[in-house]
Amino acid sequence: MKIVLELPEALERQLREEAARHGLSLNQYIVDRLTDKSADQKNVPLTEDALLQKINLGIEEEEWNRFHALVALRKSARINEAAQQELTAVV
Repeated sequence: MKIVLELPEALERQLREEAARHGLSLNQYIVDRLTDKSADQKNVPLTEDALLQKINLGIEEEEWNRFHALVALRKSARINEAAQQELTAVV
């Protein structure tokens, strides 16, 4: 099956760079991304299914305690940039 897409130049450039980084043709990279085979998980938000799987695996008590401490900092409006980034990474 063949599909023709009109992409903004910036998006095409980004996709070509990502494909090259993964050692794939642009076509194969896009197919893989669409089928979620080679998505860079650092840049892709968790899907609901993936999030539920992570929840089902459980969280270590130490990580859970750190999470609650970070949430408390945020609620008290005393959270700094590094702690905010850490909280965002945990969620």
